[in-house]
Amino acid sequence: MRLPRGADRPRSGRTATLTEAGSLRIELQDAGSETWWARVFYLLASQNGQTQLRFIGTADDGRTLYRGETFPSPPLGARAPEEAWAPGLEASLAKLKAEVTGDGWIEAWKGPKPWDLVYVRPVPSAGG
Repeated sequence: MRLPRGADRPRSGRTATLTEAGSLRIELQDAGSETWWARVFYLLASQNGQTQLRFIGTADDGRTLYRGETFPSPPLGARAPEEAWAPGLEASLAKLKAEVTGDGWIEAWKGPKPWDLVYVRPVPSAGG
């Protein structure tokens, strides 16, 4: 999707304009859950039954505006992943948070898990 002239151009290949979202929620996603071919790829490339997880930033309307780097982890279950057995989790989250705040989002809520985060983006005033 091409952005119209003058639109806020997101970094890292994102295709949505960032000014369209009111809030942004960080979520943990199984990277193979988006498409069938991604599921097959991650299944064939996995070792010892591990899966690839990543953090995503989702707008109010469900659009994914940010995708973090993937990291290996046992499949998601009742227990939340931790850095000790999901190496790369903390680095992936830190990089995504830096990208989100670099684009002008402000942390508005933090839950019990490190990735339970909601960001808001201030709307510029009409006067300037």
